[in-house]
Amino acid sequence: DRIGRRPIYLAGIAICGVGALFYFPILQLNQPLSTWLIIVALHAVGTGMMFSIQGAFFAEMFGTRMRYTGLGVVYQSSALIGGAPTPAIAVALTSVFLGSYWPAVIYLIAACVISAICVLLASENSKLDLSDTSAIVTNNSARKLARSR
Repeated sequence: DRIGRRPIYLAGIAICGVGALFYFPILQLNQPLSTWLIIVALHAVGTGMMFSIQGAFFAEMFGTRMRYTGLGVVYQSSALIGGAPTPAIAVALTSVFLGSYWPAVIYLIAACVISAICVLLASENSKLDLSDTSAIVTNNSARKLARSR
């Protein structure tokens, strides 16, 4: 909360982008333990930084009254659009470019750049009070609603 959510999220994106450069060459080392350790470390740090603040960062983008729907629609549709086709795209790129993994690396880095642009366009709301008194139903309004039915 001291430095905000965007810098942490951007650092996680940067680690994932840089990690994409090393991911496939590391796989070709044929050293299972060191490969596993390096990949887990890159994944844990990069995505861990993003996931650690993602709930608060995303929730702050929506008002109280529409937060659940907004988060649900945006999160699930982005996973479907951005995440679901990625393995098929990576395989297609690798086969089109005769087994070279560099087009897949460029694709992953491009996804990181797009993510960074989106984070930079999002507002930093970590210092805002998220309480929305208009969303609170008072006892009187609940009684009026009950009487009308």
